[in-house]
Amino acid sequence: MKRCWDEQQLIEHSTLFASEQPLLGNRTDRGKIGVAVLLKFGQKLKARVEAYAGPAPLSAAAGAGGRPATA
Repeated sequence: MKRCWDEQQLIEHSTLFASEQPLLGNRTDRGKIGVAVLLKFGQKLKARVEAYAGPAPLSAAAGAGGRPATA
C-alpha cells in the first residue's frame, strides 16, 4: 500500500465518475460510503487482474456456452 500520496493522485483514485453518481441515490450516508468504497475497490481489482493476466481470450470469456450438454 502506498503511504505518500500527492493531491492529484488522491483526486484520481478517490473521485467517482459521473456515471457512478446515480448509484448513490436513495441510500443512507453509510450506504453511500459503502457503495463508493466498493466501486473504487472493484476498479482497482479489475485493473490489477488485467495487468497481471491480460485480457481474457474469447474462448475463456465464452465460458461453457459453446460446449454441448453432457448426460
